[in-house]
Amino acid sequence: MTESSQHTLLIVDDEGSILKLLEYTFKPDYRVLTALSGAEGLEILRKEKVSLIIADQRMPEMTGSEFLEKSIAINPDAIRMVLTGYTDIDSAIQAINSGRVYRYLTKPWEDEDLRLNVRRALETYDLQQTNRRLLDELKEANERLEEKVKLRTAELEEANAQLREAQKQMEQDLALAERIQRTLVPGAVRRPDLEIETVYRPMIGIGGDYALTRLEEDRVFLAVCDVTGHGIAASGVANRVHMELGRLVGEGASPAETLTAMNRFVYQQFAELGMYMTMAVAELEIASGRLLWASAGHPPSLLWRSKDGAGERLDVSAPVLGVEPELRGGAEQGESLLSPGDRLILYTDGLTEARDAHGQFFGVDRLEKLLAENAGRPVDEMSIAIVDGVDGFRFGPARDDIVLLAVARPERN
Repeated sequence: MTESSQHTLLIVDDEGSILKLLEYTFKPDYRVLTALSGAEGLEILRKEKVSLIIADQRMPEMTGSEFLEKSIAINPDAIRMVLTGYTDIDSAIQAINSGRVYRYLTKPWEDEDLRLNVRRALETYDLQQTNRRLLDELKEANERLEEKVKLRTAELEEANAQLREAQKQMEQDLALAERIQRTLVPGAVRRPDLEIETVYRPMIGIGGDYALTRLEEDRVFLAVCDVTGHGIAASGVANRVHMELGRLVGEGASPAETLTAMNRFVYQQFAELGMYMTMAVAELEIASGRLLWASAGHPPSLLWRSKDGAGERLDVSAPVLGVEPELRGGAEQGESLLSPGDRLILYTDGLTEARDAHGQFFGVDRLEKLLAENAGRPVDEMSIAIVDGVDGFRFGPARDDIVLLAVARPERN
């Protein structure tokens, strides 16, 4: 069976001999159906799938043009051809206009010419069917795509809604975390024999820089620490540090003992997470001004003498906390004197490591000078002036958290 035998031809002519001749001509290659009238042809079209219709123009009761026009409603896809022995141009025009005729052929015909015209007509039919199929597939694909787009859009909208809700929840959590952490910031102390001021400026609302003041009747314990990293994780570590420091101070641990114990604590709790910290601690006997201090990996605390305006650096004496199970070399404890009128500041490296437009650090020297320039002011004004001075030096936004803890023994009037 050849590919062309898939096509069915309908031939309509009121002359039986013509039908037999045409059937004989096409039957070897196609399935051929015949009808002696337009009405019979229409009945066949209602039952059969026909690719090509050939109709005689001059037929009784229903002309070829009328038949072809009516056939459109039944089978709009079929190719239509008119075959007649009359070369009436008006009939040809009528057939072409009303019946969507592909070609107008005259009797008698040349068999080979007729076969060629039929073959070309069926090629046109195949092309139209292929185009229709492709258009249907394209339409279906577009519909599927539109459905996928609608589905994906709905999924994205749902995901965006969840993200917005998660963002809202995260913002609420951060706001709560910030409020909680700010409750840990020491309040100002204003006594005739002691003044303390704390400036806390986290880079993103919460951070790992932390300060502690524990005031008792005859002494005050001071601590400043800097946890590696920023944000929630560092803030969580700082909160744990607050509890542990409170416990150690309550037990009466000295600055050196505090650092040794904090090293074990940080190593056990956070070393596997890659979290470490630096810390400076001090204990001040309020009445005498005796100052005990120790530090681990932290910038030196600065002491300004009101008597001669000289500065003193309380330098680092131990490694960073949490790197090893035991603090290598132990924690050395220094001793000094905070006289009336003197100023002491403990701080984190957010101050000294601020950079200018050329990438240059602010450094300890500039901080020491800034302290000397503002040491004569009240402690609260002095603290703000120091931080503002660093802000004026810095190029761009802060890249680290900042804590400044300022202590003074007021001069007696």
